[in-house]
Amino acid sequence: MVGRSLKELWIVLLRPWRAMTSREKLSVAAIISLSVLGSVVVSFSPLFLSFVVNDLGKTNFFASFIFILIYCVAVNGSRAILAAGTFLFVPFRKQIEARIERAFYEDVLGQEGNFFLHYKIGGIGRDIHDATLGYMRIFSAIALSIFPIALQEIIAVVIVMRSGLPLDVAICLFVFIVSYGILYFLHFRGETALYSKTSVHETKTASITTEILSHQEIIRSFGREDIAVGSLVRAREEGARAWMLFSRQSMLHVALRAALAAGGGIIILGLTGWRVWSGTASVGDFVMVSAYLIATIMPVEQLGYVASELGQGMEAVARCGRLLSRPRMQKTADDNMADVPDKPLAIDVRDLTFSYQEEDRAGAAGDIAPALCNVTFSLPAGGKLALVGRSGSGKSTLAKLLLGLYPVLPEHVFIDSRDVATLPVGQLRNAIALVPQEAFLFHDTLRANLLFAKPDATEHEIERALEYAGLTELMVRLPEGLETIVGSQGARLSGGERQRVSLARAFLRKPRLVIFDEPTSALDAATERALQERIAEMTRDVTTITIAHRLSTIVESDEILVLDGGRVVERGDHATLLSANGLYAAFWKDDFGEKGV
Repeated sequence: MVGRSLKELWIVLLRPWRAMTSREKLSVAAIISLSVLGSVVVSFSPLFLSFVVNDLGKTNFFASFIFILIYCVAVNGSRAILAAGTFLFVPFRKQIEARIERAFYEDVLGQEGNFFLHYKIGGIGRDIHDATLGYMRIFSAIALSIFPIALQEIIAVVIVMRSGLPLDVAICLFVFIVSYGILYFLHFRGETALYSKTSVHETKTASITTEILSHQEIIRSFGREDIAVGSLVRAREEGARAWMLFSRQSMLHVALRAALAAGGGIIILGLTGWRVWSGTASVGDFVMVSAYLIATIMPVEQLGYVASELGQGMEAVARCGRLLSRPRMQKTADDNMADVPDKPLAIDVRDLTFSYQEEDRAGAAGDIAPALCNVTFSLPAGGKLALVGRSGSGKSTLAKLLLGLYPVLPEHVFIDSRDVATLPVGQLRNAIALVPQEAFLFHDTLRANLLFAKPDATEHEIERALEYAGLTELMVRLPEGLETIVGSQGARLSGGERQRVSLARAFLRKPRLVIFDEPTSALDAATERALQERIAEMTRDVTTITIAHRLSTIVESDEILVLDGGRVVERGDHATLLSANGLYAAFWKDDFGEKGV
């Protein structure tokens, strides 16, 4: 279990490093080098101070002044070196945080669809945020604190043992440093375990907060604000109890470190003072030991804070490692595969069976009942296919598989005679446009929402897409036109307007395959008829798949598949299926497809 956790941590630590540019890696090396150099320089300053004390009054002042000068240069030079490292680190930190966060989000968006079935969206965002900060905590703790301090302590012990001090003084100082290190390790291990528990509660709270804000209209319409807020309060209270335990543990370690510092200081300085009194050590030796003791206590005291930072950082990064430990959807192209050609796509599905995965409490994945069973059909380039069936019959699952949102086994799905299992995901999706039933819009301008489909679209292309989708009148009404902020999830637009924006976005993409999930569901009858004519014109030379909830919109389809329980139970055109008097005919008769589908 520990090996797996370390492996997950190492994998996540390497991802941002690999994403850094050569200049950023050089900056990391420069910061670490300056930190090490500063520690080495400051380690020798107590030795130079002892030379000053021992030489004062024994030789000419010029010789003593040389040591005073060297001591001042060592003390202040080390500060200047560490300040230079900090100067490099501050702007570098934000730059690297952006690089790290990008790498994490690329990993998340590269996951297959089952990944998003097992995690709450708010929790994923919180874990990535914590891991981004955690990565920088680990870097600053190790590169700027632990490694330099450890080097400083080692140099201090070596200098003390080689300086001619009595052996018992050197041994006491060595034992003191080792004891402090052991206490630090115990502190680090305890805080890491406790922080892991607190972070789980924080992720849970972030997930609840996201859900409340995302579904505020439903919560308010049912008048259940008390239930929503109550769940958030309970999560906060659980997190507060975990943090209380974490804080008590931290305060206990602070008290133990203070006691060790006080006791160690009394023993070491007392022993050194006795040696000076007995004539076996000089006053300069006492000053040097005092300086090294202070130089030891202060950095190791700092390690208490660093331990907390390092523990929290490692736990956050390891948690993100567990989140992203699933293999990404990596599909490589065939050697002779060019880009998807600019023509309608032909689709061939052969005996396709697919099951979603679920995880048990131990995190083991297992398949649930198949969402699709032995589905077979062929759709020629430029053909029109409709999918009909009850909720849960597998219509949307089939569309997601064609979009590459879930992996499929080889030899089951072919696009233009190419196996989707070997087709690059980006290449596949660039040729397809999806018009979902619930149009999603970003909290941005109308122009930005349209350009999301094609960032390099010209003004003429945008105007043509708006005209296709029947949004010309909306452009006249909006005071800022395309620069109007549409609000969170398009809240400033009506349901029908949001759907038309979604259609315009698909038109702008100029896809080779369009998947419609009832694109006119939010429109009135008159607008629907007008828009259906435009859709027909737009898809004249495009392969289309329509998931039908209103059967009146698919009567012109070349072929209709009726799904039930993940299986194709009927197929044919509209007239053939009506004459068969089967499930499709039952749907049609149920108020002409407006109910029961």
